Amino acid sequence: MLYSLLTVAVLFATVLPTGSESAERYFKALKITCSKHGREVNGACICEDDYVGTHCQYKMQCSSYDRHLNGSCIECLEGFAGDRCEHILCLHGAQKAEDQECVCEKPYGGRFCDQLDTKDVYLFYNSKMLIIGPLGIIALIPLVAIYYGCEYMARKRQVKRVTKTLDINNIVVKSEAVRKLLLRDV
Repeated sequence: MLYSLLTVAVLFATVLPTGSESAERYFKALKITCSKHGREVNGACICEDDYVGTHCQYKMQCSSYDRHLNGSCIECLEGFAGDRCEHILCLHGAQKAEDQECVCEKPYGGRFCDQLDTKDVYLFYNSKMLIIGPLGIIALIPLVAIYYGCEYMARKRQVKRVTKTLDINNIVVKSEAVRKLLLRDV
């Protein structure tokens, strides 16, 4: 509480216009909306104990009641960070702008986006297959063509090897006959 009052005093000293009439207009123009954990005083929110933020929207998540002289936490609860432990650590997501909640990436859930949500896992990977499946088929077509091309060339080389071996042994055979013999059981 002391820290919040000190902040308000410094704010007034640096930006407060001179003259009481212009000051009233200034504060009316500065109208700020505080959360239920703070109250508006002269254009700034004065926060309850253990609450921080421009609108007193963040609860301090300190692991104990001990504080540094400036009011910051000595140590944060697990899953929170910052001088005043006001920032939630979202493992697979991001913190909401004005809240201590996480917006989780699919298929994660839980307070800190650290748990896989089973129903979302199936949906997540099924939707990925709608994208990856056609790409896989497109990639598979050239592989099949290469495989059959290699098979064709291997059989052609085999016919040449057998024909060459028979020629070396002075056996006259047409390569077409060798090809028919080699491919008979296929």
